[in-house]
Amino acid sequence: MTGVEFNTEGGAVSLLQESFSGPSLACRSSDIDSLVDPGGPLERNSQPELAPETVLAQMLCAASEEVHWLVKILQGLDCNAAAVGPDGTVIALSGLPAADPAKHSVRGPAAALYAPLFDETGDGVGRLLLACEVMEGSGSFARLLQKLLESTALGICERWFRIRYRGSWILAASAVAEPRSNLLLAFDNERRVIGADRGLRHLLYAGGRHFTPGLALTHFFEGSLPSSSRRHHDDSAGKLRNRFAPGDWNVLVTPPELATAVGGALRRLHVRPRLGLSDVAVSKPSEVSSPYALAPRLMRRVTDYIDSHLGSSLRIEVLAAQVGTSASYFSRCFRASFGLTPHRYVLERRLARAQTLLATSTLRLTEVALTAGFADQSHFCRRFREAVGSSPSHFRKQHR
Repeated sequence: MTGVEFNTEGGAVSLLQESFSGPSLACRSSDIDSLVDPGGPLERNSQPELAPETVLAQMLCAASEEVHWLVKILQGLDCNAAAVGPDGTVIALSGLPAADPAKHSVRGPAAALYAPLFDETGDGVGRLLLACEVMEGSGSFARLLQKLLESTALGICERWFRIRYRGSWILAASAVAEPRSNLLLAFDNERRVIGADRGLRHLLYAGGRHFTPGLALTHFFEGSLPSSSRRHHDDSAGKLRNRFAPGDWNVLVTPPELATAVGGALRRLHVRPRLGLSDVAVSKPSEVSSPYALAPRLMRRVTDYIDSHLGSSLRIEVLAAQVGTSASYFSRCFRASFGLTPHRYVLERRLARAQTLLATSTLRLTEVALTAGFADQSHFCRRFREAVGSSPSHFRKQHR
């Protein structure tokens, strides 16, 4: 066996690799810092694509904290944990007292528990496996170990997502009614979503949709985004409504990493997993919202009206009449509530409607343009290419 070591004293973690084709790996503390501490924001689109087995190794290196605590918890138990790549590469998590790799082969039937690992685009890069002799005949113990394994895998995946998108805003969300339903997305300063994890992609796929980078944040969530200070590196908590799932979702918004952040410790804290904490954070007293923000029921009334009248002319005066205010006052309130002007919000909703029609109907482009509320096909195609980065025809071919 070749050694793969994490130098994380106190609490040394070593990975013993089985059947690994390639040079020995060594995840030293300096290597971990290089992933988390690049000396400035690292834009996702500037990063090279990595092979799945390379991603798995780097994910384990970056998540040394999660790996360390998994091993610490398993100490004293006669267990064997491992990460297995899509090519069959096995990285066994060692350091367990009296652990006999031959006795607990991760390839054998004893490997009863597993949790999948996904990269920042939702693609599978491997899975965590756990085998313990004690699991036989002990259902409650096995369930506890399964929860431990799933929690560790979730933390590893989230940390990797945050590292890959550390130059962008990141929103972590979990459903209020079902905390296990959670997702991560990354968006830029224009509030355009540029990255989505497995959770969001799976949610969209369940509704017959696909993730397309470049759509506005309002395509996925509605409500007033909690204010966040990029200067102070602080998370901000709040509640939003998910357009593709019922009910409210607790959210935590993390600002982009700053090149001027003080020290590597702050950067490592910046990418620490947060899913599961949003319901706790949102219960704390929140910052005073803008005095111009619309009440939630009025926000819902306006958004419902817009969605049901996209094919008609949506003038500011018409929208203001829905909440009983003047056009100028409504524009100020709308921007305070949604972070967008009414005109921009309507445009984003029209583009979202057009995407749905392109993917699910056989309407001609002219009909799609008019149904979504655009003046003509030329105007529609120009706006669509600006927002999505491809023509409507090309988008339809990709999603049919």
